[in-house]
Amino acid sequence: MVERRTWPTPVGQPDGDESFLLELGELLRLSRSSSQLLFDVSALLAGYLGASRCMFSEIDRANERLVIDRDYHSDLPSMAGFRPFGEHSNETVAALSAGRVVVTCDSATDPRTARRFDDTFGPAGLRAWVMVPMFLDGRWVSSLGVCTHMPRVWEAREVALIQSVAERAWMSAEQLREVKALRDSEARKAAILACALDAIVSIDHLGQVVELNLAAERMFGRTAEDAIGRTLAELVVLPLAGGDPVDLARLLESDGGLLGALIELPAVRADGATFPAEMAMVAVAGVTPPLFTATLRDITERKRSVERELSRGLDERVAEQTQELAVARRTLCRSEANLRVVIETALDGILVHRSGPIVHVNPALLRMLGHRDHQELVGRPVIDLVHPDHRDDVLTRIRRLRRRGVPGELLESRLVDAFGAACWVETSATSIEFDGEPAELLMFREISGRPGAHRDGRARRPRSGRLVEPEDRQEVALLVP
Repeated sequence: MVERRTWPTPVGQPDGDESFLLELGELLRLSRSSSQLLFDVSALLAGYLGASRCMFSEIDRANERLVIDRDYHSDLPSMAGFRPFGEHSNETVAALSAGRVVVTCDSATDPRTARRFDDTFGPAGLRAWVMVPMFLDGRWVSSLGVCTHMPRVWEAREVALIQSVAERAWMSAEQLREVKALRDSEARKAAILACALDAIVSIDHLGQVVELNLAAERMFGRTAEDAIGRTLAELVVLPLAGGDPVDLARLLESDGGLLGALIELPAVRADGATFPAEMAMVAVAGVTPPLFTATLRDITERKRSVERELSRGLDERVAEQTQELAVARRTLCRSEANLRVVIETALDGILVHRSGPIVHVNPALLRMLGHRDHQELVGRPVIDLVHPDHRDDVLTRIRRLRRRGVPGELLESRLVDAFGAACWVETSATSIEFDGEPAELLMFREISGRPGAHRDGRARRPRSGRLVEPEDRQEVALLVP
C-alpha cells in the first residue's frame, strides 16, 4: 500500500520527476494485483502533485458510464462506483472519446462546467483536473483523473507526467490481468484432467509426451516423471506399414491417419504387458510449434463383454459396436484450442452444476440419457437425474466435495434417462471454476456391459413420463444447500 508523503523536491523540477519515476517503476515491478496497483499508483501520483483526488476509471460504453473500482481521496468523499457520462459536458466526453487530454483549471468559471458547478463539481470537491484517456484496439477503455479542490493552472510538464503515468500503469495492470486469466484457465484445466476417467496425453510436434493426467499414469503404470519426455510410440503400438522404425514426428506432420479418427490399437504398460485401447487425437489450433492431445481408453472389458455376448447374436452386437464407434468418432473428431476441447469431445457424459442447478452438459450425456437438446437439462437440479435409491449417496458425495475440494473415489449409481428408465454409471467428481464462478463437475461412464450391471428392463415411457413427481423433485433439490 502506497501512503501519501511529502516529496523533498518541488513538482516540476527534474530531480523531483526523476525520483518520482524511479519509485513508480519499482511499484509497477512489485505489484501482483491489477486493482491494488491502480490504487497505489493513484495515491503515489496524488502525493507527488499535491492533488486531493486521483483515480482510474474503466469505460462502460454500453451503459454510458464510468466504472470506478477504487479512488484515492484526501478529506473528500469517495467517488467509487458507477458515474454516468452525464456528469460531464458533451464537449468533455467527445474530447476523451477522440483521445484528447482534458484540462480544467477552474470548474466554477470554465464554460464547459460552470453551469454544473453548484450541483455537481463543487459538492464533490472537483475544482481543477486533468483527465487522460487510454485506448485499446481503437476503443476508449479507461481514464486517469487527477483533481484538486482549489483552482489550479496545470503546467505542460505536469500534464505530460500524468499522461506517462497513465499509460505505464494501465499497461502493467493489463499484463497482471492476463497473467491471472492464464492462471485461472490452467487451474480449470488441471481440475478437469484430474477427474477424467480416460487417459489424456499431450505431445509436442516431435511426438514427445509433455503432459498426462492421473488416469494415464494408472493406465500405463508410469509416473508423470517417468512418462514425460518419452514418445507416444513407447505407450502405444502405432499403425505403421511394413513395421518400419517409428518416425513419429514425420507421421504427425503428414497426419498419417492419426488425427480426427477413433483408432483401436495395442497399448503398452511399463512392465511390457499390452492391452487393447481406443485412441482419438486432435491438434490444438493456433499453437506453434504444433501441440496434440490424445485421449485413450482401455477397452479390455468391452472386448470381453463382446465375446460373452457373441452367443446371443453376433449381428446385433456388431451393429451396436458400429453405432457406438460412429458416435465416438463424431464426438472425438472436433478440434478446439481451449478448455472445452476436453469436455465437448469426451467419450463420457459430463455435467457442471452450481449448488444444485445444472449449468452445462456435454453431447455424450445427452446421448446417454436420451435427451435431444441441452436445454432439457440446463437449469434442472442435478439430483433430478439420480435414481431415488442413490440420492443419499450422491448428496453425501457432493457435500464432501465442497468441504474438501478434491476428487473422491469412484461411485457406482443409477441415473434416470429421458424416458424414465435407469442406467448404471460410474461417477467421478471435482470442484472447478466455470464461467468465472465456483462449480462442481460430474463425469459419468455407462457400465451396462459389465457383469451384474444392467439397464432396468422396463418399457421406456414417453418423454412426459417421470420417476419423480414435481413436488418430490422440489423437496429433493432443497437437500443441496
